[in-house]
Amino acid sequence: MRNFYFFAILSLALFSCKSETEKEPVPQVVWEANDETAELEEQALHENERMRFKLINSRFLDKNTIWNSFDVELANFSAKIQPKMGKLTFRRLSFYAEIESG
Repeated sequence: MRNFYFFAILSLALFSCKSETEKEPVPQVVWEANDETAELEEQALHENERMRFKLINSRFLDKNTIWNSFDVELANFSAKIQPKMGKLTFRRLSFYAEIESG
């Protein structure tokens, strides 16, 4: 009977542990350029002249090169923030907001 408990505990310990290599890969979001002509035509009709854009996104700057430097930090962001978010409640968040605004 003692051997059974030992084997059961040992098997639970071995199968419940996950190694770092077993993590699911985070899909990388790739920004793709799109045709902005319809959006620019809509903006041309805006009543405020300052809101009539000539360009929505940069023609020269690729957003993928900007965000590539943050991929490492963002890859495990949800795993890092999850323990901290579990401790927060709506009451604690709203109480903090009341202190800040009051």
